[in-house]
Amino acid sequence: MSDDLSRYLDSLERESRYRVEAVLKESDFETTQRVFLADGGAERGPFIRKFIKRDKGLGVAYERIYEAQLAGRTFKHMPSILECYPHDENTVVVMEFVEGETLQDLVYRLDPSVELAQAVFPPLCDAVRELHESFDPPLIHRDLKPSNVIVSFDSAEDNMVLQFDKISSTQCKVTIIDFGIAREYDEEALEDTAHFGTRDFAPPEQFGYGQTSESSDVYALGLLLFFCLT
Repeated sequence: MSDDLSRYLDSLERESRYRVEAVLKESDFETTQRVFLADGGAERGPFIRKFIKRDKGLGVAYERIYEAQLAGRTFKHMPSILECYPHDENTVVVMEFVEGETLQDLVYRLDPSVELAQAVFPPLCDAVRELHESFDPPLIHRDLKPSNVIVSFDSAEDNMVLQFDKISSTQCKVTIIDFGIAREYDEEALEDTAHFGTRDFAPPEQFGYGQTSESSDVYALGLLLFFCLT
């Protein structure tokens, strides 16, 4: 009981250090905020803070990524996580605010093209490979879609790019975000215990027809390529 109380008081102290600038997303199982951290009279940030309902079986991926980063691992295509802790019925995650433009906004701004796909898709494949191969068992994102991919470039000038014919994939950085419904692969499971996802990009097994695996994210990658082209 003493340990539980100590953890609860610690979580309250952590909450009080952040100022909420905006609520970016809110659903029955997750709330996403843009926050600033009070640090010795000054503020640092912005950061992203998420409250994820633990009773939905979600948020496991954030815990795995956080543990790996604490152990000294670095990831090229995932946000750095500053804190990950329980608070009331939620898992609270505080992570870096990734600068850039979502793939959704980028495609709408520039229009689909082969050149855009050639620049963005190779590092996007690398990002998904990093997620699958960095953990054992693999982490399956389960919600790969244009709004969950952040694209940025080597310089501020490149970030204002108006066309892709002079931009190579080596200059294009891709970061995958929003691991709220990501899960660990379980080789003994017949199907996922929780059926979440965005229907336009999720494979059939994600809605009760089997267990999601690495191939489920590959299915979503195919649809993301289609989105970049069309």
